[in-house]
Amino acid sequence: MRYHMKHIERFFKHNSDPGELPEEPFLIRPHHAARYKDLSRKSPKRNARFSRNVISQGYETYVEDVVGTTDEDQNVFERALTDVYVRYKNLPETHQIKLVPGQKDEICGTCILGKHCTMNDQYEFTPPFVGLLDEPDATKKDTKILFAIKEKAEKMGKPVQEVQETAIFLDAEPKDVVSLLINAGDLKKVLRKIPTYKIR
Repeated sequence: MRYHMKHIERFFKHNSDPGELPEEPFLIRPHHAARYKDLSRKSPKRNARFSRNVISQGYETYVEDVVGTTDEDQNVFERALTDVYVRYKNLPETHQIKLVPGQKDEICGTCILGKHCTMNDQYEFTPPFVGLLDEPDATKKDTKILFAIKEKAEKMGKPVQEVQETAIFLDAEPKDVVSLLINAGDLKKVLRKIPTYKIR
């Protein structure tokens, strides 16, 4: 299945109803899994405010790209992220979640600019040392996290399904990746048990 940006942008509307549940699988980029894990300890609004405050203290170009440069930008970001977290928490236990390496998801859609959510341009917006720690291919780190989640799910006896996908990028050619399908209730249980360092 190919995910084109126009196809998924409808989930990124900042004025969308957080109570409205998509019929299609809820899309998560694997390195965002830790952000959803935090919801087991914090409310959606508190978690969004925490993200805003932490990101605002970060690397200048990343801050501008994610939360913006004005109070209005940051308020828009916080409201949008809160809505995403509310939708995630409201997912029925059996609603499918799809983890897709490299593919923009709902959290990416909350960014004011979102230029770092790409295949190759991400390091223009993050601290220089990050490029030394991570692979330049945005799907590689995501894939490692995806398989860490899969391994934990299988150890817990939770059903997961691998699916071949084509991730779409604005700055690179489409790339075939392995994605993971899992029920929302099972993923929430898995994220509560998996160490955070394995999914960051």
